[in-house]
Amino acid sequence: MTSPVTDIVEIAWSTALTGVFTLDSSLLGGPDVLSAPIGSGSYTWTDVTREVKSVAITRGRPSDLQTMQQGTCTLRLKDSAGKYNTLNPTSPLAGQLVPMRPLRVRRTLLATSHYLFFGFINQIEHDPVATAQESVIQAVDGLEWLNRARPPAMATQINQTTAQLITAILVAVGWSDPAMRNIQAGGDVVPVWQDADGVKTALTLIQNLLQTDLGVFFFDAQGRATYFTREYMLTGRAAVATFDGTMVTAIKGSADALSIVNGQTVTRTGGVAQTAIDGASRDAYGNRDGTPIVSPNLRSDAQALGLAQWLVGVQSQPRAPIRGIGLASRSDAELTQQLTREIGDVVTITEPRGGSNVVATIQSVAHQYDAPSQVQRTTYIAQKAVATGFVLDASTLNGPDVLTY
Repeated sequence: MTSPVTDIVEIAWSTALTGVFTLDSSLLGGPDVLSAPIGSGSYTWTDVTREVKSVAITRGRPSDLQTMQQGTCTLRLKDSAGKYNTLNPTSPLAGQLVPMRPLRVRRTLLATSHYLFFGFINQIEHDPVATAQESVIQAVDGLEWLNRARPPAMATQINQTTAQLITAILVAVGWSDPAMRNIQAGGDVVPVWQDADGVKTALTLIQNLLQTDLGVFFFDAQGRATYFTREYMLTGRAAVATFDGTMVTAIKGSADALSIVNGQTVTRTGGVAQTAIDGASRDAYGNRDGTPIVSPNLRSDAQALGLAQWLVGVQSQPRAPIRGIGLASRSDAELTQQLTREIGDVVTITEPRGGSNVVATIQSVAHQYDAPSQVQRTTYIAQKAVATGFVLDASTLNGPDVLTY
């Protein structure tokens, strides 16, 4: 059994985000920005917890070399009187039931509060039929903002790291509160960066950087814009927790041919295409080429070749993600892991029924919470870390280590 848990689901109904940069409306170089008051301390929150029937949250990506998907939160609220009905002029919230109101979900266990989601409403729907009498509110994380905001043209940047460039992009569109950013220092050094042309969205600019940097960018449970380097996400680190047979309700290990890449071409814009091929992998699994990469962010043809070799080196053998890692709040220890684990955490997973035993990095988190029973089910996708970089006088020839990119 678990200790008592306090649920806190809040919406800032009265917060109208003014001065925001609006697609097809705001002037490039004009006064509008993403939003002036991005931050949990900027809003007046209304507690809607007592009306919550269920909460469903998803954040993350399917595997460790794919793009992060937009985080979502779906609230089902008891609403027999139409309080959250956008067509009800007598609702106490009339005029405030509109998109882009901030929303956050927290749970408190043993006097410690944990965020599960922070984002913005993008849809409200009321269902008055007798069998439902509910309203459904859907929210999305900050990727929604970055996919809409087009920063004005920015000056050419010389020899800046990916972390520095991502920070500059965020500030340019108004995501300037340091408390709402968690940007790990480092990443590739980009020799000349002039991608911000006033047309591309902030999210496109960041994704273009990550195409060759291979770091990861997402919004965490607190709503912070987060960047981790590829070394942090893809190479071995010590596990911070263990999901053992007393916690894990399910786990699905697999070998997947779709995850194999044994041929990769990378081209520096203006340079010569560089191709890496793993012949042994092709003999075993057939020709499986990765999507060609063309980028101006590479320093040289040699770096392009290094990236191609690295991508083949870590993907030439099956390394499908570990899916269905389920926890179900049956004890304080288990619920603590459900509330505290985040994308990027390394965990040890042991499941004696199937013999699974692996150290892997969490790639996605999904929460399902039922208010009447107070049962929270959490499902993770994780992926085994790639081999460490090849180290002279230490790594074994033909062993698992790959050339470090």
